[in-house]
Amino acid sequence: MKHNLKQFGAYKRGAALSILALMAATLSACGNENEPSQSSSSKAESPAQSTASASGDGPNYLDVITTDTASEKGFALGGVAMGNPDAPVTIIEYASLTCPHCAAFHKDVLPGLKENFIQSGKVRYVFYNYVMNRIDLAASSISRCFGPERFFPLSDLFFSRQREWLANARDQGQVIDDMAALVRRAGISRTEFDQCLAERDLQQHLVEMTSGGQARWQITGTPTIIVDGKKRGAEAQNYEGLAKMINDEL
Repeated sequence: MKHNLKQFGAYKRGAALSILALMAATLSACGNENEPSQSSSSKAESPAQSTASASGDGPNYLDVITTDTASEKGFALGGVAMGNPDAPVTIIEYASLTCPHCAAFHKDVLPGLKENFIQSGKVRYVFYNYVMNRIDLAASSISRCFGPERFFPLSDLFFSRQREWLANARDQGQVIDDMAALVRRAGISRTEFDQCLAERDLQQHLVEMTSGGQARWQITGTPTIIVDGKKRGAEAQNYEGLAKMINDEL
């Protein structure tokens, strides 16, 4: 059975409209004014390969996943962080799961960041969702419903399916069904999926995260990259530029 997004979340009509109105008032477009014409790849191993090939000489900080806020229901709230909590450099990313520039960053830049900086404990990477539409809100909710340990694998899964979802964006009910089928392969049942979409408080949290990021960082596009408290430009969206920024801070 298809699920229309007008019904997802089991909202009362007034609550749904207030959340969507807040989204419309705060959201920006994917990409920046000075966006790079092409993402530069680090030519690093995939995240799975990097983790598997890590030497036993020290801790693998890729396995250290933390969140800003504890949740009684086990949700991953606030910024979800990967890496050494005491790393000398912190990178914050605000990203939309329906933004192609964000998908390119996660495909072409993040693997090298993991291999060369996060794994060794030099960088702590913190991800905040910046929701742009209903599909994004649904995917972001699902990625956070099942605890911090599943946040990054689910987000990566959604980025990998993004192109198909955008192509079918007019049929949002079909996109939700596709999303449910996708996470079923990760062991999440349709019942669990639907229960997650009914979590109004989690969805409100994501909308407030978006508006809070906008207010603090004046976000004009995604991904927005912040390195040690400084919002960076398009040069932070390619591996070479970001690596130089990190090395300058070390």
